[in-house]
Amino acid sequence: MDKWLKTGTLKRSASRTEIRTTDLAAMGITVDQQDDNHEVQRTTYWPIQKRKYSDEYLRYGFSVTGDEDCPKPLCVVCGEILSNGSMKPSLLMRHLETKHPTYKQRNISFFQRLSNSPNLNSCLISTNKANEAAILASYRISYHIAKSGKNHTIAENLVFPCIKDAVECMFGEDHVQKIKNIPLSNSTVSRRIKDMSIDIEATINERIKKSPFFSIQVDESTDVSDLSILLVIARYLNVNELEENLLLCYPLTKRFTGEDIFNATQDYFCENEIDWAKCCGVCTDGGKSMSRCYKGLRGRIKIVAPHVTWSHCCIHRQSLAAKPLPDSLKEVLN
Repeated sequence: MDKWLKTGTLKRSASRTEIRTTDLAAMGITVDQQDDNHEVQRTTYWPIQKRKYSDEYLRYGFSVTGDEDCPKPLCVVCGEILSNGSMKPSLLMRHLETKHPTYKQRNISFFQRLSNSPNLNSCLISTNKANEAAILASYRISYHIAKSGKNHTIAENLVFPCIKDAVECMFGEDHVQKIKNIPLSNSTVSRRIKDMSIDIEATINERIKKSPFFSIQVDESTDVSDLSILLVIARYLNVNELEENLLLCYPLTKRFTGEDIFNATQDYFCENEIDWAKCCGVCTDGGKSMSRCYKGLRGRIKIVAPHVTWSHCCIHRQSLAAKPLPDSLKEVLN
């Protein structure tokens, strides 16, 4: 077996080594011969590409800073300096859209003025922060007005003068100018309340969609103007906790039937993409328009959701049972 094996050290031929050295030298690779075995060490130097600044980048809100060998893009709005590798139109545009979306429709002349006036961008940032604080204060005041049920004019006629006088007495005249930036007109408060109600409704609908199941309680009530109103209260599961919120408040005609109530509820469910298949229970009073098995709301819901269970409202049953009771017992119940 040993005769088939060759012992010793394999050596490269000089000609092959010279050819390899010549090839490596042509590629810009240094070769150092260390010993007789012609072992080599190769060190490769790859040139790093530096991106150059273009005047067209100013339309994305970026000027240039740094030296000529390694320029870096400078945001003229917030003053942030990005790396040289970010000197791409796509990356610069993404910075403008994510951090300054209000300025993405501005023309290049606007950013040119910011670039020529270093103090202008800091003024814009401070002004934006002051406006955000004033808008937040407007929303909070509108929330308390809606929660108390007061007229929307109370903000401009009572709340704002009280805040102004309190700030002037406690902090001085200089801080009163900041208070004057809070928008509290009648139309503004109405718009703030509407925005908050839309956001709350969207949040409730989203939680109902994510819940594995939900139930509704339907009732018909009458307001101070003798107008019939349909109320739908939803109970659902949110992060392993049961929540109950008002889902629908819909005005009805003088004469309403189970079909009218079902159509109003069905239209709302279709508009907000709420699935009847997740509804596990319906609770109503004992009225014919609600509890009848065929023409009432109970029967019509059974057509679209046969698995739904119906229950009679316990509060309504208690109210019916308490009617013939004497006044002394009614006081205990009340």
